[in-house]
Amino acid sequence: MAKEEKDTKRPLCEGPLNLVLKLSRVFGMAPLTFVPEGIKFSLVYYICSIAFITALETTILVGFVMEVTYPKQSRRAATTHIIWLAYQSVLSAVTLVGCFTAPKRCRCILDALTRIEKIRNFLGEIKSKQIEAIYMYATIFCFLSAVVILCLIDWYQYLCVPFYLNNPVSLYPLSSYYLEYIIEILLEFQFAIVVIRLTVILRVVNSRLSKLLEGMDRRKCGNKKPLINNFTLPKNILFNNDCHQMEVYEEQASEEIRVLWLVYELVCDLIRRVDRGFGLILLLLLQSFFLHFIMTPYYILNISQIPSGLSSLGHQVAWFHFHAASVILIVEPCHRVQQQMSKTRSLVSKLMCQTRPNDSLSRSLAAFFRSLTLEQPLIAPLGMSVLERPLLITVSAYYT
Repeated sequence: MAKEEKDTKRPLCEGPLNLVLKLSRVFGMAPLTFVPEGIKFSLVYYICSIAFITALETTILVGFVMEVTYPKQSRRAATTHIIWLAYQSVLSAVTLVGCFTAPKRCRCILDALTRIEKIRNFLGEIKSKQIEAIYMYATIFCFLSAVVILCLIDWYQYLCVPFYLNNPVSLYPLSSYYLEYIIEILLEFQFAIVVIRLTVILRVVNSRLSKLLEGMDRRKCGNKKPLINNFTLPKNILFNNDCHQMEVYEEQASEEIRVLWLVYELVCDLIRRVDRGFGLILLLLLQSFFLHFIMTPYYILNISQIPSGLSSLGHQVAWFHFHAASVILIVEPCHRVQQQMSKTRSLVSKLMCQTRPNDSLSRSLAAFFRSLTLEQPLIAPLGMSVLERPLLITVSAYYT
């Protein structure tokens, strides 16, 4: 009976993540079944995903062979074929790894959703702001619209080549690789939305710690007034009332600290799981974006060899900004997680300065602070590079 309940209990998925996972399933990156009770991994969809991606990569390979075999039909200069091949190899690697590691990644997402639901039970209902969901929907729409528009412009530039204009059917195999750009975007959003949900939980933890700190400051200031204005009252009554109220407050605050401590431990464990689940695909995505940063200046320097001239220049600059935004989409949520964790350490340190030594609240805060010192998980794909804003500065400095 217990086993049946465990099997039927599935994580619920709603909002922008639900949209991203459904779109990912269409492109073979999320073999999941969506039912009213929740979502679960589907072996049938996984087999269909492998078949779809295999057909896609075969079509792209045929298009590349056609481009190399008949150089007169190519719109690229001969020297750019090697760079284009390198970039296409990375794109194909992202697609293939995204497809074949989909079970591991989807189980990571489902596990994260289940644990986030457990954290909600500890903290009480976390009301997500409607404006944040609208902002995420708008971001998804903008990214997908941008990649579709850029791909259509590229398609139009191909049609300017006489060979493709007279034989448009031969353009289909070569242009199939544009679907991989959409796959990249969907993989990014799978990761980014999960990390953003962790950021929301840490923000709630910090909000409650801030309220505790404000309450202690108010009590510290308020307790001075009776000592000045109530000299006429019997001292033992005043002392007993103050001690009783302080003990009750400290007990409640200590219980709140223990709950927040447990939530923080769960979030740290989730960060490590997400890092393991998305490690390889994140590394390939970053490699793809950084390689595009290398390709774009090269295309601009060789603009005289490109038939479409200045229009290609603007097109390449647009692609450059698109990939820069894609890197920010991955790095910024990770940086905000680290910001919230640093804020948690700061708030707990301030609370420790406000408590009396050797009471229950002080002991709970000391244990929480030890956990903050020891538990500092980072999102670093395969341990190679920490995803924070300094990474963006380093890359920008290198290319400028």
